[in-house]
Amino acid sequence: MHLIENSLGEFYEKQVALDPDHEFVVYPDRNLRFTYGQSYERANNLAKGLLAIGITKGDHVWIWRMFRTDLPLCLLLQRSVQCLLL
Repeated sequence: MHLIENSLGEFYEKQVALDPDHEFVVYPDRNLRFTYGQSYERANNLAKGLLAIGITKGDHVWIWRMFRTDLPLCLLLQRSVQCLLL
């Protein structure tokens, strides 16, 4: 059995570098599609915003997710800021 040595975050970042225009997540009921590149940009913009208001590594952050489409973004954000999302 072959074990994968990369974390999910590392795998994601490799996919962004290899093919940023490939679809990352699709929500057909909302007619929404995000590529790896788009999702990476959204997560980075949100991370920059949190860092700008003083959120630092190890902080606990409550995020009110109004839509299920925000879940992948929140997971990527957690890796970028290294905070605990609640």
